Amino acid sequence: MAATFIQVGLADFERVFSMPRKDDPSRRAFELVRPPGSEAYYLCKLRTNEHGTLCVKVLTSVAADHASARDCGEDAIRACLYWQDKEGWEKGLGIAKRVNRSGGADRTAADVVLRALERAREVVECRGSFPACPQCGRPMVERKSARGAFHGCVAYPDCRGTRNIPLTPQKV
Repeated sequence: MAATFIQVGLADFERVFSMPRKDDPSRRAFELVRPPGSEAYYLCKLRTNEHGTLCVKVLTSVAADHASARDCGEDAIRACLYWQDKEGWEKGLGIAKRVNRSGGADRTAADVVLRALERAREVVECRGSFPACPQCGRPMVERKSARGAFHGCVAYPDCRGTRNIPLTPQKV
């Protein structure tokens, strides 16, 4: 059976992404953000400190002023892990899970959106691999040097915080 392109709109996303937060049921886990002239996305804040917020963005590929997503071949639904600084600076942390809008004839827009939610959950599980910088509290990412791998602050060169990555014992 040939794969078919599935059109997805904000109404489809709203049915799934309007779930309440576990720690505060009066608020949504994923906030809908509709920046003018850009695509709408959902934002889930994971960890906040005085420097910013570690969050998951689910990019919908729906223009903020339209109801439906881009056409076939312009697919961009994905879940990404981001750091948002208090000054408005954003840094992707290299974790991104793509969601294709194709499937068999029995697939629906709801299937696509549920896959987007599942990808967002996978990204949330990755947050533990980004320890907090000991100097400024921002996330740290793995970097490589001539002496090996280490964790370095995402705010480099403004912050030069580093941590050694513990070596795992080699099996013989």
